[in-house]
Amino acid sequence: MPGPPWTPIVMKEATIIRACSVLVLYFSCVTVSSALDLTNIRPGQEIQDKINLAVSSGEGYVRIEPGNYTFQKPLYIRASDLKIFGAGPMSVQLWFTPGYGIDVQSSSNLTLEGFSLDTMSPPFSQGKLIFMSLRDKYLNLEIEEGFPLPTLFNQTCSNGSEGICGEIKAVFWDPDTRKILQNQQMTNPMRNSSCNGRLCNVSLIALDSAWTNPPPPGALVTLSPRLWASKYPIPTFYKGTIGIFNCSECLFQDIDIYSSGDMAIVENLGKGGNRYRRVRVVRRPAPLPYPPRLLASNLDAFHSMSCERGPILEDSEFAYLADDFINVHNRVLPLARLDRNILWLLDVGNCLGHDYNGPITGKINSHISHGKVPIYSIYDVVYPVTILQF
Repeated sequence: MPGPPWTPIVMKEATIIRACSVLVLYFSCVTVSSALDLTNIRPGQEIQDKINLAVSSGEGYVRIEPGNYTFQKPLYIRASDLKIFGAGPMSVQLWFTPGYGIDVQSSSNLTLEGFSLDTMSPPFSQGKLIFMSLRDKYLNLEIEEGFPLPTLFNQTCSNGSEGICGEIKAVFWDPDTRKILQNQQMTNPMRNSSCNGRLCNVSLIALDSAWTNPPPPGALVTLSPRLWASKYPIPTFYKGTIGIFNCSECLFQDIDIYSSGDMAIVENLGKGGNRYRRVRVVRRPAPLPYPPRLLASNLDAFHSMSCERGPILEDSEFAYLADDFINVHNRVLPLARLDRNILWLLDVGNCLGHDYNGPITGKINSHISHGKVPIYSIYDVVYPVTILQF
């Protein structure tokens, strides 16, 4: 999906890799050292071109050659009866600018297999706790080299005002085990921040003043934004590094995600029945091409929303997240009108503070106004009849 501009990711063929990912008011360029062999660096457009050719020609297979593929935009897939496969997560590695990933739309009987996704720039801040005031809901942190400062998460809100407009969650970690500390709030969004060099003051909205065993100085802290999120589930609040929209009977297997600036895997709408086999959202195994990161995903690992049939998860692993492991839920959308292959759906109000909003990339979801009630049309739907069976 479209987003704010980024500068290209540059991966040099040496032990020093420069990853320069700049989202306006979010990230700064970082220089990292690598012990990995990253000499086989290829443009992600190679994969996109292969997929596009297979779809247009009716081929049933796309083989991704081993290599490190770089993307400055999403990889779009809209196909049926197609298998896209690589030789495994450590052989085929897809490197995305934070906030981008794979967008799978209106597909059925599609297989994605044998690769990993990562970002060269970390999509969150990470540092050491120096001081914390429960009463004042305030932290003093030293941000590690190679991680963005929390001030870069300040942004211009959709109404034009300045401030923190998305959820930026604070999570506390044990410095010895590098695991999440137990018995902490997992709803600690950032209010604002200021930095002097890499020393930062962070104000939190909901820090519990009665916390009986708060983390001591020296504990580690992550501040993870929900990249590009508005309050609307579709297309931004429930956005996935692998996003699966209006799909059915698809197979995702032997896929690793090592870094996600939003939810790692999200499926919504469509007949569903998608299968996820040996899918992992975990920290990248050593050797690392960047300073060790605490988070594998800024938010949920797996999120299923409003699919006719639920997902099937097999032999999968989700760890080191700043939000839920697995969410599966639904929402009824009243049907306003059915015109051939166009469904007109009413959004009749908030559901836990979230509305639907358009448009979605391409012609998946077109939005027109109808008084004060938005109406949406979904093109090329997989199930034009079963939507009537509420």
